[in-house]
Amino acid sequence: MNQLITITQNENNDQVVSGRELHEFLEVKTPYTQWFERMVDYGFAENIDFIGLSQKSEKP
Repeated sequence: MNQLITITQNENNDQVVSGRELHEFLEVKTPYTQWFERMVDYGFAENIDFIGLSQKSEKP
């Protein structure tokens, strides 16, 4: 089955996706950083709903 976005498993075997890949797939017009700040305002909690990365990742 084809995946719309890449789903991986973290060290706790949770299924995770890239926020940037999700943002691109959803074709959000707002820049990623602004969009993500809005998602946090909706009540998403760091280390529960998302894990922040301190460095920029390269696009595949």
